[in-house]
Amino acid sequence: MTLSAEEIANQKRVLKNQREKQHYQNINKELEKLGKIQSFFCQMAATPLEGEELESQLRRNQRERNRLHTLNSAYHELKKKILHMVPKPTRRVSKVKILQYAIQRIRELQGMLPAETEEDRMRKKEKIKRRRKRIFERKFLPLIKEREEKDGQRKEHLPNFTLCPSSDPSTNYQNDPYFQPTPPEEMSLMESDESDEKLYNSSSFSHDNLLFSY
Repeated sequence: MTLSAEEIANQKRVLKNQREKQHYQNINKELEKLGKIQSFFCQMAATPLEGEELESQLRRNQRERNRLHTLNSAYHELKKKILHMVPKPTRRVSKVKILQYAIQRIRELQGMLPAETEEDRMRKKEKIKRRRKRIFERKFLPLIKEREEKDGQRKEHLPNFTLCPSSDPSTNYQNDPYFQPTPPEEMSLMESDESDEKLYNSSSFSHDNLLFSY
């Protein structure tokens, strides 16, 4: 069945009207939802605050006012410093422009400073070395001295042994009537002294490297 051009146009018009009707119905539903939400928030806003809630709200408002006042005052003072850079100072200048002019002014002032010489760099390095040396003497040197004192005290209490010349020292010690075997606690003390001495030497080397590596 062949439709005429007029019938085709009528069907298109009907479909268009249906789509428009559905579209407006969806819009009305969304507006109803928004209206309910808006009425809810309006009702909440209309509810008067009391007691601690009211005091808390007043404090928040006061803090916000103070913050804005401080910020505006800072921008006002900054604007005075860069007013000569503004093309039309009579017009209102935005905060973004004020910051841009301030950055430009800072760079200009940095360009006016004298360039750093080799002597200045060496002076800075020497200053850093002296500061690190003071830190080393204040923090690490007392620990090293304390370790040296402990090592000296331990060595004073160690017994003195005289070795007899022989191919087998253990046999000579056992045949000696005055030989007394070393107690286990003294052996552990001797081993701890050797480990402490190694630790001290390694720590001294690391501290010297820390001091003179800069």
